[in-house]
Amino acid sequence: MRRRAVFNSSCAIAIACLFVACSEDAPNKPSPVSASPIASIQVIGPDLIYRGESVQFVASIRQSDGTTKSATSLPNLRWTSSDTSVLLVNNSGVARVTDGMEGLGEAVITASITDQANVQGSRAISVQPPRPSPYALSVSAQSVTAGSSLSVSWVAPVGSSPYDWIAIYKVGASSIDYDDIWWDYTKGATTGTFTIRAPAGPGQYEFRYFLDDGFEMVAKSSLIEVTTDGPSSHVTFLSPSHGRSPRVRSAGPEFR
Repeated sequence: MRRRAVFNSSCAIAIACLFVACSEDAPNKPSPVSASPIASIQVIGPDLIYRGESVQFVASIRQSDGTTKSATSLPNLRWTSSDTSVLLVNNSGVARVTDGMEGLGEAVITASITDQANVQGSRAISVQPPRPSPYALSVSAQSVTAGSSLSVSWVAPVGSSPYDWIAIYKVGASSIDYDDIWWDYTKGATTGTFTIRAPAGPGQYEFRYFLDDGFEMVAKSSLIEVTTDGPSSHVTFLSPSHGRSPRVRSAGPEFR
């Protein structure tokens, strides 16, 4: 009996030790990882916007652990403008100058998290007049007599087409009437001057700059007043330097 009691005691001790060992080796269930709270928002984009253009702004969030990421895809991200009479911004962060807004102005756009009122970022935006065109025309005189010398100078960006062209029109005339008076190619030059004879008929005229043998107008000169000192006489215009026949109106710009 004593031997059996010792054996039973030994078995009980062994089982207890095995239970303790198993309990110590059992892995602890991992606790869920929670997202780091948002500490701040930065609005990324330019400090000015030109009338007639749209600009994409981006919201970047900084979490309390120091990491950053884009907030653009967050469903609770909200964009607002401090002055909608100056600047509008949509839910995607695209801002544009309000229609009808004149002159200079300023507004602040803000990106915020709707369920965290204290977490937001802002940027002050200055509204500017329309961006200056890289194309420009200037004339030698605002008033000339019919048949007298008249010059037009142009400025164009590097890489302009050799088939950009300039023509003179009576104010209000259709652009397809390019060969009624005079026209010529710029040959891709970034600057230059053409000198012609002023039109024979009195009235207001203007030069127009068109792109690449087409009718996309990118610049106009100031108005030129043509007057006559006496009875109209026939005026011979200086020949265009392009050496081509007048364009065929029914076909539009000349085919190359």
